[in-house]
Amino acid sequence: MRCLRLIAMFLAMAAFGGDGRAEPEAVVAPPPAPAIVLAPAPAAPPVYAEGLVKLKLLRSSNTGDADKVKIALERFRAAVGSTGAGPPTSGEQALLEHTDAAEAAMNDLDSQLQASGFKRKLVASGALNNTIEQATLTELREAAVLFRRAVGSTALGIFDGADLASLNQDEVALDTLAKFENHTYPDRDLKIVLPVGIVGTQEKDESDGSWTTYASADDAIKVDYFDNRGKSNTAISLAAMLLEKRKGLYFNTLDIAGDRFMIEASAQPAEGIRELVIFHGRERNGGVQGLGLRTRADPPANLTVPALTVFALPQGTMRARTLVLETPAQTHWRIVASAISNLLASDFQRLNGSRFISQQDCKGVKSQGAGVSKSVNIVFATARKRGVAMSDFVTSPIKDLFTSNQGSELYIGCIQVSVRNSGAIMASRELPAARSAKEVATGKAESSEEFVVTIPREPDVLPLIGKERLFFRSDEHQSLNAVERSLLFVHGYNNSFEDAVKRAAQIAAASDYPGYIYVFSWPSQGRYTSYAADMDYAEQGEVDLITFMKMILSTGVETKLDIIAHSMGSQILLRSLDGIKPMFDNRVGPANSGRVRLGQVIFAAPDVSTIVFNRKAARLLTFAERVTVYASANDGALDLSGWLRGSIQRVGAIGVSMQPAIVPGVHMIDVTGKLIPRYLVKRYYNRSHNTFAYDPDVLDDIKLILTQSAGSSARARWDPIRRSANSSWPGRFASKLYRDKGEFLRVRPFYALQIKNSKAETAAPAKVP
Repeated sequence: MRCLRLIAMFLAMAAFGGDGRAEPEAVVAPPPAPAIVLAPAPAAPPVYAEGLVKLKLLRSSNTGDADKVKIALERFRAAVGSTGAGPPTSGEQALLEHTDAAEAAMNDLDSQLQASGFKRKLVASGALNNTIEQATLTELREAAVLFRRAVGSTALGIFDGADLASLNQDEVALDTLAKFENHTYPDRDLKIVLPVGIVGTQEKDESDGSWTTYASADDAIKVDYFDNRGKSNTAISLAAMLLEKRKGLYFNTLDIAGDRFMIEASAQPAEGIRELVIFHGRERNGGVQGLGLRTRADPPANLTVPALTVFALPQGTMRARTLVLETPAQTHWRIVASAISNLLASDFQRLNGSRFISQQDCKGVKSQGAGVSKSVNIVFATARKRGVAMSDFVTSPIKDLFTSNQGSELYIGCIQVSVRNSGAIMASRELPAARSAKEVATGKAESSEEFVVTIPREPDVLPLIGKERLFFRSDEHQSLNAVERSLLFVHGYNNSFEDAVKRAAQIAAASDYPGYIYVFSWPSQGRYTSYAADMDYAEQGEVDLITFMKMILSTGVETKLDIIAHSMGSQILLRSLDGIKPMFDNRVGPANSGRVRLGQVIFAAPDVSTIVFNRKAARLLTFAERVTVYASANDGALDLSGWLRGSIQRVGAIGVSMQPAIVPGVHMIDVTGKLIPRYLVKRYYNRSHNTFAYDPDVLDDIKLILTQSAGSSARARWDPIRRSANSSWPGRFASKLYRDKGEFLRVRPFYALQIKNSKAETAAPAKVP
């Protein structure tokens, strides 16, 4: 016990120190509490997001994404012509709360913008830097907003009141300066408009047989009209020639594509006086026709440049900005000169056979009857001879509209096909467009219960030989934050016009294709015994297909054209590539940042020699997202084709080696299924040549290609195994290697599509990662 007391005393002294006094206790900071990091609460969707969703400008799943909401709001502002910025203004908020009123305002403004007279006003005001018929809807909306900003307007919807008065005032001012007058182009079958307010009516000495120049008294302004018919110039070569003698070029606009060009640039000529040069040109009648305006950069001393409304904008925000340092007076004159040139080019197109046609009421796939049936709107082009009078066209059955004979005109029109129970069609029997020889021989009746065809209007007609040109209206297309996709179907041998339309409708309905659907129907004889005749008609169809594809690809927006070509239609498509190749160099859209490109190119049983396909596919791959070929070892039709052509292998046929052709970069898919021996007559009466049209698995794969491609550019490059692994029925593909004399070749595998009697008979293997 005593020991315990001693120990306690010792500890107490140690605590108080050696002298018995207590020492202050050291202050030790407590360890910091662990920081609690709270994830920021997701921002509540802005109150106006619901209105954007109802207007189909924003997905409901993206209402919490601030960036996507901002983009949707800007789309809304463009659609109603609003100059607002930041949060919605009170007027915008009112429209977003009453979406019926918002839709009415959007539709009213679009209708006003698409009227030729109103587009002319926007061009004359300097707010729109394009010709009247080639401006896209996006460019028109942007021009409307730009003009309203210059006016200081907060109006929404259509132009009226003070906004419209200012627009009219600008148009009158420009017309007063230019004094446009109609003239006949000397010794040419052309009509022109001269701005006699700024140039004289007498030809200058520099004019020749293909080039006519009119100039002001002091030669400060020159207007040129050219018609290089009969010369070797193309649009691209002529554009280069116009620019090659100029130095110090700075471009405001450089749009050289295919058969047309539009150039606006400033240049330093030899005499040292900087000038503005503007040229518009287009190939026509075997030559290049167009006009130019050349002027000094400084406004002529004897002209009073009208004070257009857009001049109220800060210099850096005016349209058609230039890299060259300009004085305000030079900027104003450049905008006025550009507006005059655009109006001259617009009149030149209108007066000399350029006709712009509408396809607004003929776009895409729409669901009907709670999604059970779908309405497919198809734009068609055919050079078949018309089978009924034009006055009876709308009321006649589709089978009577066009014959199997070659006509002298190209018909371009709209057909609406209601596809009933499209899901069942995709998974059931063959349709009439895939008639076999046996069905033709027995006169098997066609069932049309699945299709109801409506013809809304008479087609437009283009003489195959003549000066007139047809174009699709650009103001029906938008180029804002989106790539416009279109699907073109080119049918094969032994198909009628009706067959082609229904086949395209079937594929489009199954894939809910989001864009325009086009059908090109060449005058196939529609008879099993007319193969040789069809070869000639297919060759004749090349020029017509080039014309049609140029119309599709010339709308002024970033375009991806998906193509499905069947059998002999593949020959026409490949022959047409050289004719449309210059289109792929086109820079389009308001910012000139997009390009015309091919999307998914699908060849179904292509009746093309392997040698030709290898060479042309290499060029095709440069401009396409992906090329796919469906080939079969049971294709008796291609066996006969190869025999008729000197035993030349067709790329859509698989030979005795049971291996398809080796085409680098192309997805080759074997759809043979159960092999039919070559010595059996059944081989030549089966439906393998039309597998793409009746087999549900092949049809489903085409659907996957089209839908995945439209949804994601990354998935567009998936190989077939990965593609099918993400479908409703994975494992349909098996990869095979090529063999040569018993040895595997180290080349890209091709893919065998496992065709069974039903999907249920095949156990679905695990998905491929």
